[in-house]
Amino acid sequence: EFVWNAADVGASGAPAHDTVVDFNSDEGDVLNLSYLLSGPGAHTIEGVDNGSGDLQLNIKDGGNTVQEIELS
Repeated sequence: EFVWNAADVGASGAPAHDTVVDFNSDEGDVLNLSYLLSGPGAHTIEGVDNGSGDLQLNIKDGGNTVQEIELS
């Protein structure tokens, strides 16, 4: 399980960036973003193609990206 929480995010203009290279849902891997998406200061999530064909999740605070999670 890959877990992110409020301490993992960066700031507007300087987002934190993580790359997950060994994610395999067939092996039971999950992305746990629940700490970022609920409660006070909850963030929003946007999935985008990062240009290389991989999925990138952008975690946003007030419309500004504060965390990038790239699945390759």
